[in-house]
Amino acid sequence: MQWVRVRVLGKGSYGVVTLAVNSEDPSLPSIAVKSSRLEDSHSFESLEKEKRTLDHLYGSPHILAFLTDTVSFDDQLGGWDYDLCLKYVPGGSLSDLIKKHGGRLPEREVQDYTRMILKGLCGVHEKGYVHCDLKPDNILARPLQD
Repeated sequence: MQWVRVRVLGKGSYGVVTLAVNSEDPSLPSIAVKSSRLEDSHSFESLEKEKRTLDHLYGSPHILAFLTDTVSFDDQLGGWDYDLCLKYVPGGSLSDLIKKHGGRLPEREVQDYTRMILKGLCGVHEKGYVHCDLKPDNILARPLQD
C-alpha cells in the first residue's frame, strides 16, 4: 500500500512523527509514522528498541498499537529513514489537550485520563517494563467517548 505523509505531528530527539494517509484507499484510517535517519545510529537504535517493546506490548487496549516498520527514502533530505508505523490517535498528547483548554481540565476529565493512564501503566508493568519518561507530552489522549 502507498502511504503519503500529510503533515508533521511532532518532533523529538529521535526524529519526527508525521500523519500519513493511504493514497490508494483514502477510506482506510490514517496512521502515524515515527521516523529517524538510518545514519543517526542513536536515534535508529532508540526506535528499534521502541519497536521491540511495542511488539511485546501488542494487544493491550491502553497501549499505542504498533502496525509495522519500514525503511523509506526521504526525497527532501536525500537519505534513508527507519519508520515505525503506529495507530494514529487524533486527540494528540495530553499536553496538547491541557494547552487547548487553557491549562485546566475539568475534574471529571482529569479522573478519566488518570484512570486511562493507570490502566496503561498496569499493562506495561504486567509485561515487565517500567516507563521512565511519564509526562503529558508522552501520553496520547484518546477522545473520552472512545
